[in-house]
Amino acid sequence: MANKRYESGRRFEQRIRKRLKAMGFFVVRGAGSKPVDLVAIKGGRVALIECKKTRKLITTDTRLYLETLGRQLGVETVLAYNYKNRIFFEVVYSPYEKPLLEGLGKS
Repeated sequence: MANKRYESGRRFEQRIRKRLKAMGFFVVRGAGSKPVDLVAIKGGRVALIECKKTRKLITTDTRLYLETLGRQLGVETVLAYNYKNRIFFEVVYSPYEKPLLEGLGKS
C-alpha cells in the first residue's frame, strides 16, 4: 500500500494534469516521476513540469536541476506548487520568447 505522502503528491499531480488538459495541452506523466512529473505539449512546444505539494518542498537543487535540464533539452521547465490552496506555476527556464506557461501563475 502506498504511503500517504505519495498519494497526496500523486493527487496533486493529477490536479495539475487535469487543469493543463482543460487548457488544451497534451499531458503525460513521467514513469516514476523521472526525469520530471509531467510533460506538457501544446503547439509543438514542450514544458517539463515538476509538481510539489507545497513550496516548502522546493529546494535550490530542484531549481538547478530543472534549469540545467531545460537548457540541455531546449525546452521549458516549470515548477507547479500549492500555496494557500492555490496552484502556482513558476517558469524556471524557457527557450521561448514567450514562455508556454507564462501568465498561468495562480488559480
